[in-house]
Amino acid sequence: MKARILDTTWVFAEMDPDAEAVASLQRGSEVELGEAITQDDQDWVPISWGEEESGYIRGDTQVFVVRQARVMQKTADLYTAPGSVGVMKEVLSQGERLEMLDILDLDEGRWVRVRDAQGNEGYLSGKTRIRLEPLPARKGAAKAHAQDPDKELLGWSLGLMAMGALSIALSQHLNMIWGVVLIALGLAVLVIRRPVMFLLIGAALITAGALNIATHGFSAWLLLALLQVVWGFQQIRRYRTVLTSADKGEPG
Repeated sequence: MKARILDTTWVFAEMDPDAEAVASLQRGSEVELGEAITQDDQDWVPISWGEEESGYIRGDTQVFVVRQARVMQKTADLYTAPGSVGVMKEVLSQGERLEMLDILDLDEGRWVRVRDAQGNEGYLSGKTRIRLEPLPARKGAAKAHAQDPDKELLGWSLGLMAMGALSIALSQHLNMIWGVVLIALGLAVLVIRRPVMFLLIGAALITAGALNIATHGFSAWLLLALLQVVWGFQQIRRYRTVLTSADKGEPG
């Protein structure tokens, strides 16, 4: 797995903090990461770089995982630098493959450093629609990190429309107005599969659950209403996880 070092770090010949340091990698250095190894309660990651250079870095070393991505809008402007100092250097086409190298949060907004298939580097506005390709599963990786947010949102779009249809069909017991809202939100999620939709899903589910509880109190439908609230809070947490993962260059 390709990654960029986020701060100056020592590379050791062996998995031992007292071992010989074979190199000092500077911020921005690109390396290939191996599987993490735990030895004497210390996590280590084997890495390689350059022609035949290799060694081990501590498991807590800050890195940005280089992600494969695709342009998801008709065209995208690639700039020489982030912010107002940048000059447009190239127009990317929909479907073009890129490597995401870094994320910069500036006063002028978020910018993404990328590299195209020809090796040309530049910066895209953070508002550019790109889709990250899923990373291969790694040993010890949390299951949540292996999930694809895009596929999750697709599932939620169908689930929301189903819940909405159920609310309308059972309008004598459930809130029909929120049934219509859930269907509309499901359609929106189907079209706009972006992280912010997790936040909207969460807010809608919590509101729908609270209204059902207020309307029916302790009835047979209480369990469904409570589930809606729980699912809502889970999606808000998921939104935060996806944003944090994107900042680190990890899968969502």
